[in-house]
Amino acid sequence: PLDKASQSPKDEFLRLLVAQLEHQNPLEPQSGADFIAQLAQFASVEQSTATNSLLASIQAEQAAAGNLEVAGLAGKTVSLNANSFEYDGKTEGVPDLSIDLASPAEEMDVVIYDANGNEVNRFKMGAQKSGEVQVPWKAVDKKGVALEAGAYSIQVEATNADGVPVEGVARLRGTIDVVDFSKGFPLLQVGGISIAPSQVLTIG
Repeated sequence: PLDKASQSPKDEFLRLLVAQLEHQNPLEPQSGADFIAQLAQFASVEQSTATNSLLASIQAEQAAAGNLEVAGLAGKTVSLNANSFEYDGKTEGVPDLSIDLASPAEEMDVVIYDANGNEVNRFKMGAQKSGEVQVPWKAVDKKGVALEAGAYSIQVEATNADGVPVEGVARLRGTIDVVDFSKGFPLLQVGGISIAPSQVLTIG
């Protein structure tokens, strides 16, 4: 006998239908109408199985096409939303960090946090105009020691002359060295930093 786990819904339906026919009361056999209804159910099960197989095939093809498209980003210069990222501890080719300020700020701090929410570095940038502001970040902590491998995030603390918060978006800019699929989904590696394709802001 087949293992239940290996049986398809179609096989299971046929097994139950045959068992029902074998064990029906000869004096009160199943009516033709009921039997036709069950055959219709079988046809529906078979169609659903075929549809699921087709959808799985389409999904696999779309995933493959998407991976090929993402792989084409290798070697491209990109800017990335740096609200969170993975860092492998390598200090070579660290991407540039900048802040996109929505409006002028009287005071602006850029803070780096580790995965536990601990502040590992803070850059006091003072008053800044709106637009792109470069931050002298080289993936080191407050003592100048290279950050350990792990997850990090960047937060912008900015206020205008009236003390009202000013929105700022942290961006990392560099060249994509590798497109990594080893975890089952694509990750872009930019100078030791891994980030999801969805966090790409600009290309080129």
